[in-house]
Amino acid sequence: KYYDATHHCYGYKLLNGKVKYSDDGEPGGSAGIRIINAIEHFELVNQLLVVTRYYGGTKLGVGPLGKAYYSAAFNVLEKSEIVIKTLYKTVNFTATYNNISHLHRIIKQYNSKIENSVYHENVELKCFVLPSKLEIITAELNEVSRGEIIITKTEESLYL
Repeated sequence: KYYDATHHCYGYKLLNGKVKYSDDGEPGGSAGIRIINAIEHFELVNQLLVVTRYYGGTKLGVGPLGKAYYSAAFNVLEKSEIVIKTLYKTVNFTATYNNISHLHRIIKQYNSKIENSVYHENVELKCFVLPSKLEIITAELNEVSRGEIIITKTEESLYL
């Protein structure tokens, strides 16, 4: 949209600690790191922020330019609605009808979410499980069903 802008400076910070930023032609240390500073002020992760600037003809100098980028990023984040999402792992469960009440009870007990249910010869549930609860859910389901509930952990993760 802003193809004719002079600079598109950005910064991002991920949950795994990776941080990257770009000054996009601005003097070194005047833009991207200032955007990162604003993101860190609000203690955000998995956040990308781009500040677009048109050249206005007035040379600010590195200090005031850096302050302008920080202020722009700070103001955007201050006025934004911060949404907190939780990481879940996708787990598939296959159970007989005799064990379905145990499965539903334990899934609910540990704040897991059922995404999809298929009722055929057995019951198949696709669920989103908190990674910190996966081991205890597995242990409890194995205990109450005597190992009859099949638990398939996938590599898929999702933020809800």
